Amino acid sequence: MNNEGANLTLNVIASLATWLENNGFPSDQLPQALIAPRPSQLWQAVSRTFCVTFMLGEHNWPEPAPARHWIHRRDAEVNARFVEKLSGPLPRGARAPKIQTRYVPFHRRMDGPAVEPDQFEKDQESAKKILARARRQQRHTLILIGSQLVNYSVEHLVAWLCQCAPFTPPDGARAEAVKFYMLYRETQVDVPSCFGGRVHPGGDQSTAKPGIYYFENRTWKLIPCTGNQKQDAGVVITVFDRGTGSVKIVVFGHSGRSTEAMGQLLVQRPEDFWKSDETPRQASGRGGSKGRRTRKKQIDPQVEDSAASRDGNRTARVHLYRMKFSDSVVKDPDQPPVPSEIKQVKMFEL
Repeated sequence: MNNEGANLTLNVIASLATWLENNGFPSDQLPQALIAPRPSQLWQAVSRTFCVTFMLGEHNWPEPAPARHWIHRRDAEVNARFVEKLSGPLPRGARAPKIQTRYVPFHRRMDGPAVEPDQFEKDQESAKKILARARRQQRHTLILIGSQLVNYSVEHLVAWLCQCAPFTPPDGARAEAVKFYMLYRETQVDVPSCFGGRVHPGGDQSTAKPGIYYFENRTWKLIPCTGNQKQDAGVVITVFDRGTGSVKIVVFGHSGRSTEAMGQLLVQRPEDFWKSDETPRQASGRGGSKGRRTRKKQIDPQVEDSAASRDGNRTARVHLYRMKFSDSVVKDPDQPPVPSEIKQVKMFEL
């Protein structure tokens, strides 16, 4: 089975299938259950939800007329890969979830100031409403792509997880509550954030360098990101609610290239981001349970999620990665962003 011995013969497989059937294993799942590759548990959990909603930032560039709206190419590539993954074979007994995409608008001139206060407030509120609507769906999956610089729903979700104010720069104890921080490059727009900015999260500006910081042993440690993007960093956040079966995934990098690289990693090595005890058991029917049916009370998603957290039903993990890219990848923007080296630096729970 691991290429170190002889392959199983058809007679052996048939004998195993007969024994399993005689001992109560469903006959309609044999012999494919013996020979089919086992799907990753992360994507099992996603495919067993009712609806998968992708959320991407939509750049609105109002000047010069006419107004233009566009999605960052790297984010769109990640979205396409995930949709392709969900369009493949489903776990045994699962039905294909509804797949939809929601675009979170932000208005910004490329040659203008960081943010225009009036429009920035409107964009914050718009992102909050879009995220709230998506979270009202029962047994849902939310997949947020892109950092807080281009996807304001990411800012709202991280603030909710860390119990802090969105779009409010951290200081002191509040910075340590978030546990990770994205220090922008000078060429990146300085969007106010509860987990990012151009100021060192610990206050020592003399040591501030672009990259992803994380708090460990009372110290802020850095995954550096160089200006030429040969060294980069990426983040994946996974949230699983055992009570509702809902899943939330956030994927982004310090650059567009690292965002796409993290998306590739999530497809190729999903087991790195999901523990075996997190995958919910498949219930009968469309996510229901056997026996007497109960009517689910409609609860505000913020209240429901908070209750789940208090009961210990929710697990949220942050995965931080460092990566290196070769000269050829850096020089050619059309080349797939396959890192020459990629490694998980830190994983912690929120």
